[in-house]
Amino acid sequence: MKTVKPFARQGHYTAVDNAVLDEIMPMLSGNEWKVLSLIIRQTIGWQKDIDGIAYSQFRDGTGIKSNTTIQKSINELIKLGIVEVGKTSNINDPHFYRLNKEYQIGVTENVKCGVTFSVKPSVTENVNTKESKEIQKDIILR
Repeated sequence: MKTVKPFARQGHYTAVDNAVLDEIMPMLSGNEWKVLSLIIRQTIGWQKDIDGIAYSQFRDGTGIKSNTTIQKSINELIKLGIVEVGKTSNINDPHFYRLNKEYQIGVTENVKCGVTFSVKPSVTENVNTKESKEIQKDIILR
């Protein structure tokens, strides 16, 4: 198996507007986000407006095993107006999917601030959370 550094290499990417990540992703369930990501990859990622995507491709590309779960996710994306679906008259053809280019959403303006990176692991204070207290209690009881 070949290995790659996906966050380091250039030229192997699908351009996605930041509003998709900032505004749309948080309003979707995990499965809806996976299905949308696959549709984005199969369309924008291949410089296409529309693509026929079989359920087997959704299963393989998203890791979702259930066709029912995939269908529910697609239906929600359609209901939200993000994705459009079409079908040919040939029963053997997959459904065709495209992103709704007329879809609009309000965006939150991001405030830019400086970031400092360090190669040293961050040092954390001992914080007494409910979880840490339960762990400490469990250790004491043993």
